[in-house]
Amino acid sequence: MSVAVKPLGLMATEDGAGIDFHALRRQRRARVLSEMEREGIDVLVLGRRGNGKYVAGHRSLWRAVLTPFGPMCIVVRDTEQVHLMGTTWDDGIPREISTENLSGLMWNPRLTVEALARIDGLRRATCIGVDGMGAGMVQLFDAIAPDAEIVDGERLMRGVRASKLPEEIGCIRVALAIAEGAMDETTHTLVPGTTEIELKARHAEATARYGTTLPAFEGIFCATPRHDDGSRTVPPLRREVDARTIGAGELVACSGGVLYAGYEGSASRTWRCGGWAGAPDTVRALHDRWRAGVDAMVDMCRPGTAPARLRDAWVAAGELLPPVLLVHGVGLGVEPPIVGGSLGPPATDNTLLHAGMVLVLQGYVWERGVGGYLGNETVHVTPDGPVTLSRLADPS
Repeated sequence: MSVAVKPLGLMATEDGAGIDFHALRRQRRARVLSEMEREGIDVLVLGRRGNGKYVAGHRSLWRAVLTPFGPMCIVVRDTEQVHLMGTTWDDGIPREISTENLSGLMWNPRLTVEALARIDGLRRATCIGVDGMGAGMVQLFDAIAPDAEIVDGERLMRGVRASKLPEEIGCIRVALAIAEGAMDETTHTLVPGTTEIELKARHAEATARYGTTLPAFEGIFCATPRHDDGSRTVPPLRREVDARTIGAGELVACSGGVLYAGYEGSASRTWRCGGWAGAPDTVRALHDRWRAGVDAMVDMCRPGTAPARLRDAWVAAGELLPPVLLVHGVGLGVEPPIVGGSLGPPATDNTLLHAGMVLVLQGYVWERGVGGYLGNETVHVTPDGPVTLSRLADPS
């Protein structure tokens, strides 16, 4: 008798497949506990999704609303225990976190205080690290651990998360494969008469076939402007999809991202409606300008480089600063360093690049009468130099 096997999407394989997630969770926690000991932090209280995911490795409860900051994941150094708040059941909770360490979803502050007070080690803590503070958090800690000093836990988590473990690189590669596969499927359906909203819908359908329905960010599937107001201080780029019809030869900026095991992969490229065969030299020159600028930034992705120098490399290639971020770290979501284009300062973090970081480098170039070209590359900083993780092919 034959048995029909229903194929599972990639998002269903977080506890199996080619990555040892149990070992990955153990390594991440060991890093955090080691850094807590080095800095003398007794308890770490985390409310940001990426930080909680890094420590606990749990599947977060999906919510359709924004909520104020609150403790989600608590790590106690003495007991090496991880406690989770706001879980309604143990589905998606790693087996090494016992049910006694779970507290249900609650909105009553009194119940929250009671749940925290039951955590062994919290009352006797003399130093508590937090990655964010709500209006009532100070009073909450005063009530539970009156002798504790409150310190910055976000700085600790940023330092720990910045250098990726080999298994984390594997997760990022899987996320990139999903994002790039979906992008390739989507752009090959771009023909004259297609609307932007149809492209976005096809991309969502393609990612669902790979096993995820949760985008990392709002995607861009927009025809690039061929004309501007004449100032050209910032290359014009539309980022809000609408129902307009795309004509033959228009350049369409396409950008989408997905999550795999919490790790982000993004794919950005510009596609010519109708394909690249027969594209005029002006269009191919636009791509070549983008490639030269991005390659200049990639070459700077070496240990010891100041993040702002990547911005300098783009400008030195002869391009205007684009209306998008030029560089940002990536892992369990967006991470420092963040290097602005025309939207922000040269860099929000002066920490030098170091081996293990993963960066997304993004560029956009534009020519009046032709349009614009948007694209990105994901790069792993290694002791031997940059290694490009993204694999989308250039136009041919």
